[in-house]
Amino acid sequence: MKIINKKTDEVIIERDVRTMKELVEIAVKENADLQEADLQEADLQEADLEGANLQGANLQGANLREADLRNADLQETDLQFAFLRFANLRTANLRNAYLEGTILEYAYLLKADLQEAYLPHADLSKADLQGANLRKAYLQDAYLLNADLLEADLQGANLDNVNLQDSNLQDANLQDANLQFADLESAVLIKADLQGAKLKNAILKDCLFNLDDKK
Repeated sequence: MKIINKKTDEVIIERDVRTMKELVEIAVKENADLQEADLQEADLQEADLEGANLQGANLQGANLREADLRNADLQETDLQFAFLRFANLRTANLRNAYLEGTILEYAYLLKADLQEAYLPHADLSKADLQGANLRKAYLQDAYLLNADLLEADLQGANLDNVNLQDSNLQDANLQDANLQFADLESAVLIKADLQGAKLKNAILKDCLFNLDDKK
């Protein structure tokens, strides 16, 4: 079994193993450069990919459920329609990554870097995004139901028509964010910075803006 470069077709690593998961884990342990690796639709469920360099790799449609991607470099990586439910992406670098339609339910993205990432229709329901960098991220039509965005940086992000029901946006930076048509029903916005944010047609029913609202 082998992994090839998506652009050059050069072999990155080749071993006598039965599964792609085994091969990728070997590559990571050996510090192999997996930049631009072709891993489309690979089954990497529960794979140990901590610190992996997957910059620019093709992981479109891959199964990464419960995978360990802490501190992984996923800059400009194609993760469109990939399955990352319960994946651990703590402090991972996802700048300019492609995540259209990606399933990230319950994913752990504490302090992950998603600046300018492309996330339309992505499902981040109940994801932990505390302290995450989502500056200028494109999240139109995404699902963030009950997501934890405590102290997240969403400055300039496109949240048009996003579902943020019951989400925690306490102390979040939403300066200049586009929240038009967003559903923020029952969201927590205590100390959130909404300076310059566009809220036309946004649903703000039962939002919590200060501690007194709890009474």
